[in-house]
Amino acid sequence: MRTVKEIIKVALDNAKKANANFSMRSLAMHLEISPGYLSKILNGKKNFPQDKLDKVCKVLKIDNLTRDELEIALSISKLSTERQETIKHRIKDSGKLTFSQNYEEKGIGDYWLIEKWYRFQIRNLLRLRTFAENPSLIAIELGIKPLTLEKTLKQLKDRNYIKYLENGHIEIIEKNLRFTNVNFNYIARDFQESNLQLARKELVENTSPESFKNRLISNNTFAVHSSQVEAFRNELKEMCYRIVQKYDKKELPEGEDKDSLYQLNYQFFPISYKGHRLLKQFENQTESSQKIS
Repeated sequence: MRTVKEIIKVALDNAKKANANFSMRSLAMHLEISPGYLSKILNGKKNFPQDKLDKVCKVLKIDNLTRDELEIALSISKLSTERQETIKHRIKDSGKLTFSQNYEEKGIGDYWLIEKWYRFQIRNLLRLRTFAENPSLIAIELGIKPLTLEKTLKQLKDRNYIKYLENGHIEIIEKNLRFTNVNFNYIARDFQESNLQLARKELVENTSPESFKNRLISNNTFAVHSSQVEAFRNELKEMCYRIVQKYDKKELPEGEDKDSLYQLNYQFFPISYKGHRLLKQFENQTESSQKIS
């Protein structure tokens, strides 16, 4: 697991990308400590003050998941070296915090990746050997111009997302991405809307039987009571995780295609208050009909 200084350094780097004028001195001023003391914290020579936790999360726009990780790291840092190692091993064995460790943190400076829908999709497709061997297939798959693909590949390389190998293949450099800035919602909504528009276009324009055979579409609609939504969502999340482990982590039997899954998305669209009312009316009408019959 990461130490306090490692977590703060990443968050500080993200803040600098978002605002070129922001510096370690700026952070020290917001935290009401001296730049020298903050420097010692970031070098591991001093402990981070517990009472500054809320402040540093607010100033660096640290999200809740990273805040939990920081809080645990702060608690561990106060223990003896021997005790620290024992606790770290226990956390590792229990699987706690593995989510954050499997993801590369990204902040405002990296929103570029999803400002255009195809940038993120190109990166995802490059995870598959079949596409990495022949990038021109990606332009065909996504329906974008070869020039757009070429330009985006160069930008991905310049931003250190990918690298070219000697054999001409392309390799993803970093782990899965996690955007941790608390102001990320608005750009995430734009990204989702772009993908929904693409989905609508696909559904309207490609209506041949062959097109439908190649779609992963579920015709199940779930009307879940509000008290059950959280449990239902967690169960669905676990199911999706198992699918990803099977297809993305190469757990398929020998001979099976291990390069088929590059993206898996699911979204919940809650029924509105008006929708709940109509659903209730329908249920009442159904009950009345059953009584009459």
